[in-house]
Amino acid sequence: MRYRPRHTHARRRQPKSRYRRAHPRRLRRLAGPERHQPAHPLRDYGRAIFAGCTHNATAVAVERATRLSKVKGLTGILSASPYYNRPSQEGQFQHFRAIANAIAPMPILLYNIPGRTGVNIDAATVLRLANACPNIVGIKESSGNLPQIAECITQARDNFRVYAGDDGIALDVIELGGAGLISVASNELPAEMSDMVAAALSKNWPKARGLNQRYAQLMKANFSEPSPAPAKAVLSMMGKMSDTLRLPIVPVTSDTREKLRTIAAELGLLKTANV
Repeated sequence: MRYRPRHTHARRRQPKSRYRRAHPRRLRRLAGPERHQPAHPLRDYGRAIFAGCTHNATAVAVERATRLSKVKGLTGILSASPYYNRPSQEGQFQHFRAIANAIAPMPILLYNIPGRTGVNIDAATVLRLANACPNIVGIKESSGNLPQIAECITQARDNFRVYAGDDGIALDVIELGGAGLISVASNELPAEMSDMVAAALSKNWPKARGLNQRYAQLMKANFSEPSPAPAKAVLSMMGKMSDTLRLPIVPVTSDTREKLRTIAAELGLLKTANV
């Protein structure tokens, strides 16, 4: 599980929310007892903080989510589909409903990332969950299926929020009516990615597209090898953190590292770093 800040923004004249814009994924995977403890004390920054909580056994997911619901300062949890066993849509519905009911009224964000879990959360299932569980407040969408994402945006209840789960589709999702972005590149470019999303949400498309074009190479390069290895490599070059990973994720190859260094240098990210 990972602890990470999250966001949202109004559509259909929704009330203002403290979940806003683009926030970084925390680039750390937790194991053992630390799974239920924050990497750092949770302080009130006026932002929402969601903890990742996914398991392919519903009983285990419910137990872990229940523990997390007692962490002081935590806003909610982010939960992906059960991995490996590839449940049906009905199985996924019952899985997420069990978690939601166990920790209600704590908010839950669904996480649709079929490339990693092996199963898609269909739009009909998302809409069914949104109607059945008021504390399922939105979804992080990393399927890349824009028609499906559009269906969730247009058919869900008014306060259900859909976020782009990949930097590269952020503007497409926001243009469809999405609420914002849960970002990888914002670990390296927090202000710039936030500006890009804010511009898109305010319909300043020339600015949003200009920023997207400028940083597109980095967004793509962050997935040139299994994430979060590339982003951690860049952050290490920037002097922000050590390039330390946990197995089975390993540091990027020397060829990838040089490509990342070139991109980061061209963006001016290495000016103050000792590289």
